[in-house]
Amino acid sequence: YTDTSREIELVNGEALFDVAKNRARPFTVEAGDTMIRAVGTSFTVRNIPGRPVEVLVREGIVEVTRDGTVKRITANVRAVAAAQSVAIAAIAPEKLDRELAWRDGRLAFEGETLREAATQFARYSDTRIIITDPAIANRTIAGLYVSTDPVGLARAVGTAMDLKVTVTKGEVRLSHQ
Repeated sequence: YTDTSREIELVNGEALFDVAKNRARPFTVEAGDTMIRAVGTSFTVRNIPGRPVEVLVREGIVEVTRDGTVKRITANVRAVAAAQSVAIAAIAPEKLDRELAWRDGRLAFEGETLREAATQFARYSDTRIIITDPAIANRTIAGLYVSTDPVGLARAVGTAMDLKVTVTKGEVRLSHQ
């Protein structure tokens, strides 16, 4: 923070920023090769290795810049900065709330694969979800789960999909019965 700017570098992870308006001191977030600028707004930035940077605006306006491309996005809009482009898409308000469930210690899924869910849980827990069959890993799920409880997810999925759930120290395995 200086007299003329407020700058954050998000190296890895996801963060929610509620930014006080101050045109004299713009607020910027650098996430990989993507720059996000806001004057007064509320937005999240997700910078996960191997995935494009995502920006989700709750209120106000932000500018997302990547490789010289600048996109202005407003409330209930997501920007995905990947491969020298910034794609934008509107998000329904109820979907926005699900996307921000992590703030309350929950993970919301609606059509994601078990593989994607396992990756999300790995961000919040040392217990790993191991899926023994790619066909199982590609099944989709829906629901709201406690982010630090991968065993709870595995048991719920196991019951719903008739899968075997094996819990050991540091991992939970999903396999065919």
